[in-house]
Amino acid sequence: MPSSPFSLAPSRWLVMMDIGREKGTWMPQSWGRSGRRVEVDLLLEFLPGGDMKAVVDSPFVDMTVTPGKWSVGAAQGKPRRRPTNSLGSLTSDTCRFWVETDGFGRGDVTIPAGRIYFAVPAWGGKLSRKGLVTVRQRRWLVREESRILGVFGTELLIPDAEGRLPPRTPRPRTPPFPDGFRDG
Repeated sequence: MPSSPFSLAPSRWLVMMDIGREKGTWMPQSWGRSGRRVEVDLLLEFLPGGDMKAVVDSPFVDMTVTPGKWSVGAAQGKPRRRPTNSLGSLTSDTCRFWVETDGFGRGDVTIPAGRIYFAVPAWGGKLSRKGLVTVRQRRWLVREESRILGVFGTELLIPDAEGRLPPRTPRPRTPPFPDGFRDG
């Protein structure tokens, strides 16, 4: 559990990636055209100082990840603001984190080798249930842009008194959108 209600570190999270073509992505037209989705679960531990530990927790996915970094706050280069909503409570910040992967593919849906980036609303030590997975790629060899790989869900993992995580029970997966297609 986070050490205070305003800190993510230390905490452990299950991140359930759902990779496939999404509206608004700048991935090539051929990427994800079939409608196939790739589901990958990651176990992440947010550590003090912006460090993290990461492990792939999907039995049929042959992909490794190496630890990345995390931060909570305003987008890079933008001033940090703490606006309030109409009820006077603080609005969310954004938790951004990345992990490095050796890549994975299934059909026309691939997770490229290199860094994959995550962004999700955060309220102190809590993350929203849904966020975006992106990759940074170059267009015309000059311009670097973020391209949407898919979406992800989060679940806080609370260890027992001895620090062990409870066993996970498989749960049925549903597409993030009613018209989503599932295969593989």
